Amino acid sequence: MRKSPCFRCARLLVLQVVSSSGAMCSELLSRHRRGWIVGSFTIEEGLPGPFPYELGKESGTVYVHRAVDYEEHAMLKLKFDARKTDMSIETSLKVEITILDINDNPPRFQRDLFDISVGEETTQGSHLLTVVAFDRDQRGSLNSTFHYEIKSVAPNTPDTEFFIDESGSISFKGCLDHEASVCVADVFTVVVEAKDHGDVVSLSSSTTVVIHVEGGNNHLPTISGHTVSLVAR
Repeated sequence: MRKSPCFRCARLLVLQVVSSSGAMCSELLSRHRRGWIVGSFTIEEGLPGPFPYELGKESGTVYVHRAVDYEEHAMLKLKFDARKTDMSIETSLKVEITILDINDNPPRFQRDLFDISVGEETTQGSHLLTVVAFDRDQRGSLNSTFHYEIKSVAPNTPDTEFFIDESGSISFKGCLDHEASVCVADVFTVVVEAKDHGDVVSLSSSTTVVIHVEGGNNHLPTISGHTVSLVAR
């Protein structure tokens, strides 16, 4: 009696990255004396080709014919059937392919421009604004981990300095009184960058924060020195 072909394992989890310059094919099934052997193959996100799946009917070779985006499909599930000549199924194999993330998404801010107004009497160290960015790459990986940095401030006055912490909160140190001789600006333009920690390549994006300094009632009335005569009746 002829024995039915059988697959050696029920699941296959791919954990290895391949070079994006190589062709994507693998000998999933190869004939040996003792049966069918499952060999591993890998898929890297964004692989350019050659390009859905094609299975060689005789050889069992699997070809990938379309680039796979990790952000759309973190895992692909395939089912392979070994059939008789009358096309009835003799045995089946289910394969789970984990798509390996590459750093193809920079962190993105919610907006490209933030426009705020603050009073000139605001004390240094006060919270002015929080900017938030998001990265679509694999959560918890270096590709989606990023930090904030202030790239530029205009005008760059000597007595006003802006800071941003790891949560995206912007504050300042110094003077916002644009009526003072050393604080000549009533508008500051601050460029904030979010940059990820990707291993192979690091990606970034930026947003602009425009800060308008509004005058306040922070000056006492003064007497000019002229003599004024008042008559009381």
